Amino acid sequence: MALRPKRIAGAVRKDGKLIPIEEGEAVPPPKDDSAG
Repeated sequence: MALRPKRIAGAVRKDGKLIPIEEGEAVPPPKDDSAG
């Protein structure tokens, strides 16, 4: 995987997993957070 000079927002979950989210990308909230 090559790192691109694109601006990427990193979302860290409670599990500690880092989820790279591209700008403009809508990601639904995880069920774990929803319950919390």
